[in-house]
This record gives sequence, C-alpha cells and structure tokens, in this order.
Amino acid sequence: MLIEEGEIKLPVGSTPSSHILKFAVDGRDLVILNELFLNTLARLAGLECPVTTAGEIEGHWYLLVERYDREGIGTPGLRRIHQEDFCQAMGYSRIDKYQVPSGPRFAHCIATARHACRPSAASILHLIRWQAFNVLVGNTDGHAKNLSLLQDDRGRWRVAPAYDLVGTLVLGYHPELAFTVGEQANSQQLLPRDWQAFARECRFSYALVRREIRALAQRVEALLASDDLPRTLMEAGMNERGWRRLQQQRHHIVKQCRRSETW
Repeated sequence: MLIEEGEIKLPVGSTPSSHILKFAVDGRDLVILNELFLNTLARLAGLECPVTTAGEIEGHWYLLVERYDREGIGTPGLRRIHQEDFCQAMGYSRIDKYQVPSGPRFAHCIATARHACRPSAASILHLIRWQAFNVLVGNTDGHAKNLSLLQDDRGRWRVAPAYDLVGTLVLGYHPELAFTVGEQANSQQLLPRDWQAFARECRFSYALVRREIRALAQRVEALLASDDLPRTLMEAGMNERGWRRLQQQRHHIVKQCRRSETW
C-alpha cells in the first residue's frame, strides 16, 4: 500500500509501497489487535520496531505497518532499501525457516550478523532483545524469515527492526518457540541453565544475556502498568473494547516478566 496525504492507495508500476496492509483473516481480528499491541509495546520498550496503526471498516479490523525497508516515507523521494531475510542470507529454503526439523538455530543468526554487520554490536544486541521479547510475550513464531538484514548505499549491513510480533502462544497457535533457548522450547519452563546454554552457543557472556533480559522485562512490566501504553494504543487506532480483549495477553506478559527474575 502507498499512503499519500492520509489516503491509502495502490502503487502503480514500479512505484514503491510505503506500508503493509493486513486484514483479519476469517474474522480473527484479535490477531490484528495483538500485533498492534506488541509492536507498540516493543517500540515503547526500546526495541526498534516499525510504526503500526490500526483501523476498522464496517466492523473489520485492519493493520497498517510502516515499511522499514523504505527511505523517504511521506516524501516524493520514497525509495526501496535492499533487504534479505535470514533464510536468504544463510542459504536456507523458506520452508526451513523454523529450527525444527531442519532450519537454523538462533546461534547461526548471531554468527551471520557478526559476519555481515560492521560494526556488529548494535545488531547483535537487537537480536538478543528480540529473542528475549519473544520469550516474554509468547511470540513462538519468531523464525528465520522474521529476521532481516538491511543494506545501505555504501554496502553496509545491519539487522532490520523487529516485525510480525504476535502473541501466538496466547492466541492458541504454536506452543513451542521457533528458536529454542538452549534446548528448551517451552517459554514458560525456562531455567538459568537454558539461558546459560544459549549464551555459550551464541558466544555471549551469561551476565550480558541476564542483564539484557532483566532490563527489558523491567521496562515492559512498567509499561504494562502505566497509562502511556493504552494511551499510545488509542492514538494508534485501538478502542476501549479492543484494549479489554487484550488483557489475557497482558497478564501472560506480566507473569513472564516476573518469571524472568529467576533466569
């Protein structure tokens, strides 16, 4: 979709789009509300994430996600930025986007970012926080095609902002994490040893991983208890009824944030 002067349009010819438009499939509007919620929560918590808004037409919810692989959104100079998802970057087929049965592990994504991104520190920290956020919110669909690399005009790579953040666990989809933590795929049964194994495999210090998890969990829990989050969601198109429908997701995240104190 292309948004110009507040109007949603279809791009013509080679004109780049500026936003991704998503509709609720088979009336599952809670998925739309959930993604708006988590994208907004992630961004407020400091995780780089596209601006996301929602709307309702004749009782049907839709989501508008600003494209992170564009430059000059809202200007006549709108243009594409080259990107590759991590399956492409690592030479995996799209059908191997999940770790099980034959896809990459999270440590392979970290190694790819270390090799491609110069400097790599910011991109690697983003990946740690992305995986920690997925664990906290129950996004079990955080697979290798939901991670991407962006290349600038000078050929430099960096990890793209987070996208497709959905609380699939609470919504009743995949119960197991797309990327395990150590060998643990159940996000509600994690122990320190799982994060220690995660850190070793990714060549991090456990102290770094623990510090990042706890800092993120504290920010997220504070936001869930504040007025800032619902106010920002209302500004992005949420309504009171939608906010009430998200309370199960909210309670799940609070429990996970408190569990994280023992990790």
